[in-house]
Order: sequence, then structure tokens, then C-alpha cells
Amino acid sequence: MKINKLIRLSLFSFLFALIACNSTDSSSTDLSTDAEITSFKLVENDSVAANLSLVHFTIDQNQNLIYNADSLPVGTSLKTKLLATISFASASKATIYYSGTDSATYSSTDSIKFANPFHIKVVAYDGKTSKTYEVKLNVHQQVPDSLDWQMLNSSAWNFSYNSSKTVAFQDKFLTYFDAGTGFSLWSSAQGDGIQWNSESLSGFPANADVNSITAFNGALYITTSSQQLYKSTDGKSWAQTAIPETGFVAILGAINGPTGDSRLMVEKAVGGKYYLAYTTDGNSFTNCRDITASDEQEKFPVSDFSVIIKPGTKSNKLTVIGAIEEDGILKPYVYQMYWDSYGELQYAANINNYYSYAKYYKGFSARKGAIAFYYDGKMVVAGGQGSSAYNNDMYTSIDNGISWQKQDSMINLPKTFVARANASTYVDANDFVWIFGGYNQSGPVKEIWRGRINRFGFLNK
Repeated sequence: MKINKLIRLSLFSFLFALIACNSTDSSSTDLSTDAEITSFKLVENDSVAANLSLVHFTIDQNQNLIYNADSLPVGTSLKTKLLATISFASASKATIYYSGTDSATYSSTDSIKFANPFHIKVVAYDGKTSKTYEVKLNVHQQVPDSLDWQMLNSSAWNFSYNSSKTVAFQDKFLTYFDAGTGFSLWSSAQGDGIQWNSESLSGFPANADVNSITAFNGALYITTSSQQLYKSTDGKSWAQTAIPETGFVAILGAINGPTGDSRLMVEKAVGGKYYLAYTTDGNSFTNCRDITASDEQEKFPVSDFSVIIKPGTKSNKLTVIGAIEEDGILKPYVYQMYWDSYGELQYAANINNYYSYAKYYKGFSARKGAIAFYYDGKMVVAGGQGSSAYNNDMYTSIDNGISWQKQDSMINLPKTFVARANASTYVDANDFVWIFGGYNQSGPVKEIWRGRINRFGFLNK
């Protein structure tokens, strides 16, 4: 009998301990405190925009932000509510808070108002921990591929002059003016173009061709009507270079050789012939190509040409557009040169009429003093003076100058842009195209314009 009581007591004690143990394990289970949103996607709705489900949303867990860095197309209306699929790490509840006191519990079957930014508060499984995100659906306010222009200054210089040239040099815009009776220099901080200050000039050649001023290796170079070469290291003080010879017909621009060394290309006249020559130090020049007559028997231009330099670290191309040749004839041809991997200068003339298909797309008419630059992977030619009138059209080439297409309203000069020639052009590090001055039948044009393709200004957040 005592044994039976002892057995029953032991069994009761064991069961009590087992129940107590299980009770303790259940009460000590930890509920998740993770209140993060792990994914955010829109549901298709073609009445609002195509491919909404493909819109990628960035979830910034540090700043508690949810947004689409690649904005929806211009004109997309967000008046219609949209469905969204939201995933959570662990959520007992998610509440959407609109402006004011309007709120709603999130459900994948209920539409959300995206017209304005809103907040969503997530409560974790533990019922205490929460995290609140700001949600914004971005829509482009500008057409991404449109070139948008702004006139920064309608009369930048309030004095008379015959011609001018603006260069970007040592954090400044330097504009050199030829008034016919003398020269002057004005400067503005790069990126400004509104406030200009008069600068002193010393040693500037009396017969300078201001349109020839070119920057190379921390200095500026200029030619004269007597085919001399002058140099300045600060843009103000000038002196003839130590190079003994003359014959500097034109400065073309700087391109890189096969090893990446920068080479200033010039056109020289020697013994009745014309040569392409170069220097790496500005002290000595090497004639490297006789261009008196090219493969197509088209003589190289000697004045009023425009130059496009394609960016690159090695063997980038220098392209010469249009201009007047030695015989005084105005031509629409495109000339191009670059250094090959063997250190030889490759040169071709009339390339926009050389290939059979290019003859049908050679584009722009004969002109001098055209606006020319490289932008968004394309060569661009605009404006300039034709045989009978000034132009304000624009052409681009995607095949390095072989064929040219006239541009539409999205990529073009502004409608209020008056036709002109010999305007100075500069593309800055923020992808803005700057156009300074120029001249037309009414005389000097004193405007300063700045433009950029809209998508280059979009923040990639």
C-alpha cells in the first residue's frame, strides 16, 4: 500500500514538473521586432501607365524612404488610385496615413492614393515595435530627351566690337573682343555667365585672330594674320612663342595620341604646301601630314571652320566642319583625323560624301562659323553663315560625322534663338551646353544661352 502511494506521488510530481516546464517554454517565446518593408511593387494599370509592375522602388531603410528613382513618363496622372503589393519582414499591422487625418489599413486588395506622398506605419509581430516610411511615386516633370534652353544674358557686353571668342580656362570664362581698333578681355566665373569683369591684357598681338584662341596643357594659344603663334599661361599676359618658324595657318585643337599624351594639332603652310602638324609641349612642332590635296582632291579649310573633338583617353577624333578653303569656296565637307595605335596620323577628307549611303544623308548645307560640339554621344552642328543667309538649324551625327540628320523640336536650338555664326561653345562637367555671342547681318549677337538634355539633370536617388 505504501508503495502504491509512493508511485502515485512520484507520477504526480513528474506530471506537474512537465506541465510547469511546458508552460515556461510557451511564455518565453520571443515575437519578432522586425518592422521593415522588404519589397514594394505596383500592380498593372494600363489606364494610368504601361508596365507599372516593372517600376523599381528603392527602399532606403536608413532614411525610411520608398521611391522610384526612374520616374514615370511626363504627363502621367496619379489621380487614379493604384494597387500595390507590399512585403514585410514581420507585420501585425500596416496603416497608411495620407495628408490630414485620412488613413487606411493596408490590404493588397485595396487601392492606394499616390497623388501625393504618404506615410505607412508598420507594427511588428511583438505589437510594440514600429517603423514609419514615407512613400513617393515620382513622375517626370520634363520630357527626358528634350534639350531645354535658357537665355542667361540678353546683352552680356554693352560695348561695340567686331568679333569675339569665349574659352573656359582656369575656372573662368574668358571672352576676347576685337573692336577693330584694339582688343579687350572680360571674364566671368565658370558656371555664371551673367556677371562679367574687365581684365587687363598685355603683349596681346595687334593682328591676332581671336577666333583661333585654343586651350592646351594649361596655356592658351593664338595665331595672327602673319601666321605667328602666341601663348599665355594666365590668359592676360601674352608673348610670341620661342618657335622660330611661322606659317601657323590655324589651330585645330588638342587630341590624344596612342599612349594618351595630349597633342595640339595645327595647320601649317610650308613652301607653298599645307601640312598637319602637332606639338606635345608647345615648344616644337612636327609636320606629320601633307594636306595640300586629300584623297578626294578636296583642299583642307583654312578659315572659318568649326571643330568637334570627341572625348576619349586615347586616339580620340578631331573633326573639322565646313569652312572656306584656300580657293575661297565655301564647302559643307567634313574632315577628320586621329592617331592610330601605331602612332600614325589617320586623316580623311569629305567623309560625309565618301560613303554611298552618306550621300543621301549628308545633311547640312555649306556654311562657315557653325556652332559645333560633341554631346550625348553625337556630333552636333548648328547655325553658321551660308552663302546667302545665316542659319539657326541643327544637325546631328551618330556615326562620327559620316551622315547627318536634321533635328526636330525636341533636340534643337530654342525658337527664339536668332540665326548667327562664329558663336563660342562649351560643354561643362554638368552636361550644360553654353553658347556665347556670335554675329549675323545685324552685327554682334551679345546673348549667352545655356541648355541641357533634361534627363542629365534628373537626380538618381
